[in-house]
Amino acid sequence: MPSTVATDAPAVPGLFAPRLRAMTVGSVALISLLAFEALAVGTAMPTVARSLDGVALYGIAFGGPFATGVLAMVVSGIWCDARGPRGPMWHGSPGSWSGC
Repeated sequence: MPSTVATDAPAVPGLFAPRLRAMTVGSVALISLLAFEALAVGTAMPTVARSLDGVALYGIAFGGPFATGVLAMVVSGIWCDARGPRGPMWHGSPGSWSGC
């Protein structure tokens, strides 16, 4: 019967390993900012719509940014797969901030 020797698998680096730390912190920060923006807009939008007599455009005020966000996620996902995450992060962040 052949003898088997157990070998240790190489350790998988965690999300806060030096190589991944900046990307992890940046991703969490961007997701938190986007969530805060969505929450703030959702809270303030009814009052703003009534004050500006824009209740008829209420749906577009919510639907437009969400539809644009879905399109941006698809495009940035394809871009990330092709060339890595740096380009979409640098170009997508200012686009998101301009929507604030």
